[in-house]
Amino acid sequence: MPRSCCAIQPSGLTIRVQGKRAAWYLKFNGTFKRLGAVGNPETKPDLRRSGVLYSGREAAELAGRVRQLLRLGQDPSDYLSSRALGLGHAGAVGTIGSISARAAGAWTWETLVDRFIADKIAQPTITYTGKTRPPSPKTAKEVSAILGHSDLAPLKTVLLRDLRKSQIEALRNKWNDDKRTGAQRKLVVYTKSALRWAKAHHDAAGLGDIPPWWLELRHVRHATRA
Repeated sequence: MPRSCCAIQPSGLTIRVQGKRAAWYLKFNGTFKRLGAVGNPETKPDLRRSGVLYSGREAAELAGRVRQLLRLGQDPSDYLSSRALGLGHAGAVGTIGSISARAAGAWTWETLVDRFIADKIAQPTITYTGKTRPPSPKTAKEVSAILGHSDLAPLKTVLLRDLRKSQIEALRNKWNDDKRTGAQRKLVVYTKSALRWAKAHHDAAGLGDIPPWWLELRHVRHATRA
């Protein structure tokens, strides 16, 4: 049976040894969480691996983050898994935030497109004179063709909170390079409109605490005869 022992550090930080293996653990309010393997502090930076803690300072920093989550009543397992994959604190927090948001039903890109067309574009509007203007089937068809294009298929399951400006810009540039100048312009216009509408009218979309990066989107401008 492998030998097992523990070295207790301040604030519940523990090194547990089993046979030839050692790992950092955090003991807090009856919870025992593995933080990562103990690494040789003399290991060269380019040889260091994710999920291994090479100093007491690293272990203490991670323990502090985990302790904060536990105090808030949150399970730090997803956070620890993200850190073990090499993500920093901000990236790991974003990961657990997305996991929680998806579980709560936050919108994906596919949901946004469906809801924007059904609840906004396909609905009648009131003009400034007070008259009712019926929805335009042509506009609904065009929005569906642009935002539901097969080139956007990889974004279907992406949460809106995880969507990045660079992802939309990459497609904008592709369409522009393919001489689809009108399409790349409409992509930017409709994306901005859809995300602005979702953030303003639907908390369930999951954009409440996300900065409106889409306001910075710009289509590629081209000279015209005029």
